Amino acid sequence: KSEASEAITDFQWGYQLTTYQEEDSVKNKTLLGDVERYDIQVHQLQFASPLGEQRDVTLNVTTETMSEASPMGIGRDANNKSAFIMSGASIDESRQDYSANLRQFFKSSDVALSVGYSIEDDYQALSAGLSGNKHVNNDLTTLSGGISLSSDGITPVESGVNDRFPERIDDEPKVSRTLFAGVSQIINRSLAVQLAVNVTSHSGFLSDPYKLRDQRPESRDQWSFIGKIRYFSRKLIEFGPSIKSKSRIDRFFKKPNF
Repeated sequence: KSEASEAITDFQWGYQLTTYQEEDSVKNKTLLGDVERYDIQVHQLQFASPLGEQRDVTLNVTTETMSEASPMGIGRDANNKSAFIMSGASIDESRQDYSANLRQFFKSSDVALSVGYSIEDDYQALSAGLSGNKHVNNDLTTLSGGISLSSDGITPVESGVNDRFPERIDDEPKVSRTLFAGVSQIINRSLAVQLAVNVTSHSGFLSDPYKLRDQRPESRDQWSFIGKIRYFSRKLIEFGPSIKSKSRIDRFFKKPNF
């Protein structure tokens, strides 16, 4: 049988720090701007707690800081060769992301409600989602599905008729809708398969306001088809006390988005 999902029974928390730094742009290949690239730090904090025997809640807080320059486009230098047009070394911004996930468990199914809010200097997003799983066929088959919605606001810095980049937009919306469905099937104790489809629709301002001549359509649809085969093998290793080892082989088949 599959391992049916269950609510957590104890309070849990965790913290993770991630750092990322891009290599500086080559000076003789930079037409304008600063050659120093991104320097990013991400702090992630998570709390999870049971709410009775059949329910739990998870809270996530993420803080991200970024500094230095960003590529804006490509130009031609005095030798008619391609060169980067970089922003100045004035990028110094932060992003805060807050999310909550509430799960309710039943005898052979579970549902989850999620909400999230993200804000930074030039972007804010409000999202919500609903998903669920249904276990049938003696827990050998799991049906999954869900829907999510994100409403974003884009407000680039240094925009407006009296600012550094008057051609930039001042305030534009973007909306993303996602629908997914899948099925997982345990064939035997060593083999399981999974099929899933994911559909996402974007509308609104989809261009990058910081890229030169970046013109994109106001709507875009994405379809993803995913197939997964998981094979488990167990064998006995005689090394001192008997120890069981388990190896797993995963195969993924995914159709590209279009």
